Amino acid sequence: QSLVLKGDIGRIHISGGYGTMGCALPYAIGSCISINKKVTYCIAGDGGFQMNIQELETVKRENLPIKIFILNNRVLGKISETQHTNHKDRYAQTTVESGYTVPDFQKIAEAYGIKAATLKSYQDLDNYKDWFFDSSPCLLNIMLPKESYLTPKIKWETSAIYPVLPEDIICNVKNILRGNN
Repeated sequence: QSLVLKGDIGRIHISGGYGTMGCALPYAIGSCISINKKVTYCIAGDGGFQMNIQELETVKRENLPIKIFILNNRVLGKISETQHTNHKDRYAQTTVESGYTVPDFQKIAEAYGIKAATLKSYQDLDNYKDWFFDSSPCLLNIMLPKESYLTPKIKWETSAIYPVLPEDIICNVKNILRGNN
């Protein structure tokens, strides 16, 4: 999915609703290269970011001005939310308490030669404002409460998207799809 912003501000690429994990950094790399290495922002969760963490090497090697924001609640969010909602809090490898491990993203980025910081609160962002617009890559690991959930959520048991189309329209579409014009 892609949203074009008003004016010449840019575009937002999101994978929300597709069930994908790990595409934020590759999306950001492709976007940054396609716009001649202009500043690009990447927002990822701690679980998804780990799926393509090796791409930090590409970011550093190509000196891409990608500003990476990791929203880190130390939980595989959507999966643990499902385990909470549908499986009576039987967590399996989705929380720190149930076996999920989260690396120190700041140290990993620094090992690649990318400037990085870990923020304990949103107020800490003010200390790094100058990083947002310079021409070098950076990573900000933003620590969030474990109970941070992504909403709204479509539930499994929802059988139809509302508002429901009138029955005659549904029948017409079915007939067209079957070739019964």
